[in-house]
Order: sequence, then C-alpha cells, then structure tokens
Amino acid sequence: MKHTLGPWHTIQRNGSLWVYCEDHKDESNPTIADINIMDPNSEANANLIVAAPEMLEALKIAQLLLEELSVEQGFTSQQDDDYKLIKSVINKAEGK
Repeated sequence: MKHTLGPWHTIQRNGSLWVYCEDHKDESNPTIADINIMDPNSEANANLIVAAPEMLEALKIAQLLLEELSVEQGFTSQQDDDYKLIKSVINKAEGK
C-alpha cells in the first residue's frame, strides 16, 4: 500500500479544511482529507495529517539508526521499547 507523496498542504474551502497534495491540486480529486471546521480540533488535526508523510520518513530514518546502534552496541531496555514502537507505527502507517 502506498500513500500520496507529499508535501501535503491545507486550504479552507466550502466550510471545510482540505488537506491536499500540491502536485495534484489541479486534478478533479486532489483531496487527501476533508475536515469539518466546526470541530474545535480541526486545525490541529489538519496539521497532523499534513505532517504525516514527513513523520513517516523520519520514523524510517530513526528505525535505521536504531538498527545500526543495535548492531554496534546492543539495545538498552528503553531503546528496545522505542524500536518496537517505531516499527509498530511504521507498520500501521503502511497498512501492515
């Protein structure tokens, strides 16, 4: 499963906050998400969605760095927990 590549942006239109991909904004359906602006958390939710592609990439980098650390030094208990969390979130984002 692949997601629409970023960067993603927001625009307010027709009573909603839309998350869209710049590369697809002129197509008939460029929308990643349509968020109801009546929700007091709508702007924060939109910001989180917009950041998702970059956060996924950052988690993948963190996973690789932790794997290198593990090979070189081994994991502490906390690092092992962090690694498992990172791997779990990546899998969730990728629909695994």
